[in-house]
Amino acid sequence: MQKPFLGEGPDLSPQYLMNYAFRYLGWTGPKYMQIMEEKLPEVTVVNDQVIKNEGRYLFSKDEEFDAVQQFVKSLDYYNNKHFYYFGH
Repeated sequence: MQKPFLGEGPDLSPQYLMNYAFRYLGWTGPKYMQIMEEKLPEVTVVNDQVIKNEGRYLFSKDEEFDAVQQFVKSLDYYNNKHFYYFGH
């Protein structure tokens, strides 16, 4: 892969680890990753309390928090409904 997997990485939520790895390796990844890279390239941490966007932390009381969280949840919902099969 010609990459030195050494050093310290950014603060990441687990769901963004693959996005980070694919970007580091120069790969595009599946459509879900491509949408996240296009629409929210600077988001690296997301949970119900805090979001890290463009190097700064947003908290649940912040107005921008709701917009980012809603987009992420909508994308996750669409991805889970249309691209994963859950057996009976």
